[in-house]
Amino acid sequence: MTHAQRFRDVYEECYPRVLAYATSLVGRQVGEDITSETFTVAWRRVRDIPQPALPWLLGVARNLVRELRRRDSHQYALAAEEAQRISSGARSDVGDVAADVTDREAALQALASLSDADRELLTLIAWHGLSPKQAARVLGCTIATLTVRLHRARRRLEKALEAVSQADGVRSPRTRAARTSAPCTGAARTSVTRTRAGRASAAGSGPAPQYRSQRSTHMKNTHARSGRPDVLRVLADARPDELDPARLAGSPRQHDDLARILAGATDSGAARSQEPRRLWVGIRPLGTVVAVAAVAASVVVVSTLDGQDPSGVRASAHPQSSAATAGSASAASEGRADVQVDGRLELLSVAKKAETPAAEGTYWQTTTRSQDVNVVGAKGQLFAVRTTSRGEWSVGVRPGTQSLMVSGLDDVTAPRTEADKARWRAAGSPVTVQAEASTAAGQGTLGYRIGTGRPMVMRTDAGDKIYALGPRNVSYQDLRELPSNSGELRRQLEKLYGEDSSGAETGGGRTAYVLRQAADLITMPVKPAVRAAAYRVIADLPGVRGLGRVTDPLGREGVGVAFPGTARTPLGSVQQRLVVDPTTGAMLCEQSVLVEPSARAREAGLDAGTTVNYEATTRMSWGERQITVPKNAEH
Repeated sequence: MTHAQRFRDVYEECYPRVLAYATSLVGRQVGEDITSETFTVAWRRVRDIPQPALPWLLGVARNLVRELRRRDSHQYALAAEEAQRISSGARSDVGDVAADVTDREAALQALASLSDADRELLTLIAWHGLSPKQAARVLGCTIATLTVRLHRARRRLEKALEAVSQADGVRSPRTRAARTSAPCTGAARTSVTRTRAGRASAAGSGPAPQYRSQRSTHMKNTHARSGRPDVLRVLADARPDELDPARLAGSPRQHDDLARILAGATDSGAARSQEPRRLWVGIRPLGTVVAVAAVAASVVVVSTLDGQDPSGVRASAHPQSSAATAGSASAASEGRADVQVDGRLELLSVAKKAETPAAEGTYWQTTTRSQDVNVVGAKGQLFAVRTTSRGEWSVGVRPGTQSLMVSGLDDVTAPRTEADKARWRAAGSPVTVQAEASTAAGQGTLGYRIGTGRPMVMRTDAGDKIYALGPRNVSYQDLRELPSNSGELRRQLEKLYGEDSSGAETGGGRTAYVLRQAADLITMPVKPAVRAAAYRVIADLPGVRGLGRVTDPLGREGVGVAFPGTARTPLGSVQQRLVVDPTTGAMLCEQSVLVEPSARAREAGLDAGTTVNYEATTRMSWGERQITVPKNAEH
């Protein structure tokens, strides 16, 4: 069998189920983009696709959603709102009786009351048809851990279902056990019949029926033991129509994406490079589950900094040495953009400062300020908007502690300049405006809401796992065991590049990937020697350009480092920068700078050198108390 035929078989079998999973996380429109990108990754790594392929594919899709959440919280928030609407919907099987409808509504209400982690686990099995072993692979945990989590999640769902039924004054499913316990009767049989009919267009596309066919093995006749209905079966029956793979199979988008991927028209590296990675100042929240509440997240703008050079970083008052100038000229003459001599020495000096021991605490806490820029249009008017916000993240490293992230604090979106405000008013002062956005399938749109937004809080730990490093979720102990030798650390980060089914496909290649992971480590609670090693890894990477002494967007002086290459966006080509404090070894800022503006950006007044987004760290230290969650925060 050729690789192309193997891919076709996997694609036809799994596409509807991957789309159903992605839709449950980010809604149908963005879900189609995630699915397209998932199979683009699969085509590039067709030799690595295991059997069965579905758990691996869902893992890739899950990573892509996590990346979206990390890179563009505003777009993710809108997508999560659509996913919430879908997940709270009900089935519409012909012939349903009122009791069936009541059961389903109660099941969805009960599910919505659970934690993100419980919802993700339960729906992977009940809605998406995975076995516990397969779900463990998607979630990146052992089968033993998942078995314990599943047992607890089922019990919590049972209690929530009972509470919802009592609150609504309806009969609990317990009193209808005789009707609901018979295998594949009533609505369940209707669902199986409909799904089997759908298999003509996509084999194996019915996750809920797959679960039902296996439940006698997994559930051991729970009705006979307890007289209660199997809550996973109740949940499977409540799966919304819009998440039924049989209804998603055979769409024009499915056929178009297959043709595009096999023809080589969709290049995942190029597609992803069109939108730069939005770094969380090196810190990446675990994507344990998609939040089901709609949130107002930060997407912001920054005007061009006075005195910036074309690279977008304001030069420091400190003069560069003649050696630095000579080094720069030499690098240019050789056609290379390696770290300049003075830049590398600056980073090595920073690494030395970072080795200073620091006392450990209970919570590793960071506070950030963010700004981004985008160009929007309304009623023929084109103008730039600015959103600013603040974020706090408190990561518990001791047993029994939690990790909380609050984003969107003091969130405000407004026209960028007075000229932009005039054009906004000429357009009728719309509350909602649209910007262009790059997706895996091409160009899309991104909505902005003018005004203030509510903060969002989410829990970012999963058991003892507190951070994401490459494709892995890692514990505090894992971080403390990282090598302090820069060569060993670099080899470990390069190994992550080979393992990462989504990140390894990102534009910039191995060097940019290792640089990002090293930057992530700098802001994590690693040992000082490991943080120093991460700086040395950055200093020795090829293609990384030292900027010497610079000033970040908040006016703080530091050492600048430019990522290799540029990324294409609707605003033009941008380059990513890091700014670090040479006196303490702390990360100050990560920013994306406009190098070559698009015609649309120029029309809105954005010139080369404009910082189109940044995230500046204003605090990074240990604390003994958990952060306070605002009363108006969305959960």
